[in-house]
Amino acid sequence: MSSRGAKDDHDRNLITKGTNEPTFLITWRSEKEIRRTLRNRAALHIFGGGAVAVICLAILLLKLG
Repeated sequence: MSSRGAKDDHDRNLITKGTNEPTFLITWRSEKEIRRTLRNRAALHIFGGGAVAVICLAILLLKLG
């Protein structure tokens, strides 16, 4: 007896995204660690991107006078 969507009897390991969760992660970390890591990464991207934009604007204004 094969699993749903299996190609043959030896193809039983299937990992798919759930219908209720938009993100699927395979990790050894706890949920608390994952949340902290994703929150810190998002903050770094937001504030880092803003800092890069300000620096580039300053360089552009200095070159243009």
